[in-house]
Order: sequence, then structure tokens, then C-alpha cells
Amino acid sequence: WQTIDGEAHGLLAGVFLVPPGTNPDDFRFAPNIGIEVAGAAPAGADIPDFGSESIQKELFAAQIAQTYSKMGGLSDLTFMVWQSGQSYVYIAQFRRSNDTLEMHQTTYYVMNPARMVLVNAVYFDADSTPPVDEVARHVIRTFA
Repeated sequence: WQTIDGEAHGLLAGVFLVPPGTNPDDFRFAPNIGIEVAGAAPAGADIPDFGSESIQKELFAAQIAQTYSKMGGLSDLTFMVWQSGQSYVYIAQFRRSNDTLEMHQTTYYVMNPARMVLVNAVYFDADSTPPVDEVARHVIRTFA
């Protein structure tokens, strides 16, 4: 996979990973993984209990509101939580379709006391090799 500077293309995510051979100027409909890393909480900051169901429900409700307001027409929306050491990974999956395109997205929120990492895995067909979610899970394991 190759790296594309998302900010240079006017996108919020700082780094995108795309399959080799993808044109860097035309990568938005290629399978892609966007990665955003937030800094550490300030010293003495109150760190929430990321294992708390109420915190998880708040994040997922915000995800639904934000995603639906931007995209609408979501289907197959599911949520999961993984735990790895001190990190919790909140996972939201959904699908969006229109007459010509079907998009699948999985958003991984790596929540831990040291930092928060957001990883978006997007694909438009299931034929990417290796599968986009497999690459995203590998990226997440480096942060969790």
C-alpha cells in the first residue's frame, strides 16, 4: 500500500493508505484507509472510562448523527467494542448505496489514555487485496 497526504488534497485525514498503483490525484474511489491521530490528553486531565457503556453509547450516537447528516441513506449499521490492554477500540460499520455506487465503511476509534486514533476503512467493492478491513486492523494494532 502507498501513502497519500490527505491534507494536500483538501481532506481532513492527515494520511491515506491506498493500494499500489492508485493515482494519487484520483484516489477517492479507490479502497482507502484514512488515519488521524490526536495528541495526548493534557497532564492532569480527567480521562473517561472508555469501557463505560454510557461513554460508548454517547460516541455511537454522535457517530450516527454526524455520519447521517453528511451522507444520509445508511444501512447495515452495526457497532462493536474491542479491548486490547488499556485501549478500547469502538467500531462502527455501515453501508451506503445510490443508483451507481455502493460504499462500505468501517470507522475504528482507538481510545486510550495516551492518545485517540481514528481509522476509516472505505471500499467500494469486495475485491481489494488485501481486504481493506484487514489492513485497517493491522494499522490499529500498532496504536492499541
